[in-house]
Amino acid sequence: MSRRQGLGVQLRFLAYRRSGIPLTWLPTVGKYYAGVIILANDQNRDPFDITDERREELLDGVVGVIKRYGLITPAIFFGEMNKPLSFIASQAMHFFTPVLGAFLNEQRITEYATLLEDRSNLEMLLQKLEKAGIEENGRQA
Repeated sequence: MSRRQGLGVQLRFLAYRRSGIPLTWLPTVGKYYAGVIILANDQNRDPFDITDERREELLDGVVGVIKRYGLITPAIFFGEMNKPLSFIASQAMHFFTPVLGAFLNEQRITEYATLLEDRSNLEMLLQKLEKAGIEENGRQA
C-alpha cells in the first residue's frame, strides 16, 4: 500500500454531465473540492441530480420561509429581476460551499445551488410564490 492510498487520497476524472465538458483531475477525500461534491462511496450516483420530490420539498420550504416573513411581493420582484443571473449565483454557491459548510449544511447548500442552475426551477419557484400571494390576498379580503 502506497503512502497516497494510506491517506485515502484518490484521483478521479469528473465530468459535468449537463454540459459534457470535463472539469479536471481532482484529488478527493470524499469532501468538496473546488465547488464539486465527490462521493467516494457512491460512484454511480450523479451528485448534481435532484429528484422531483426533493425539488418540490426545497421549493416549498423556500416559499414557506418567504410567506412566514410576509415578503412574497418583494421576493417575486427580486426573482424576476435576477432571473438571468441564477446560473451565476448557483456557481457562486458551489464555489463558496466549503466556506459556508462550516456554518450551514453542505448538502443542502449543494442542493439549492443545483436547483438554481436550471432557470425552469426558478420559474417554478416564482409561480409558487404568485400562487401563495393570491391565496394570502384571498384570505385577507
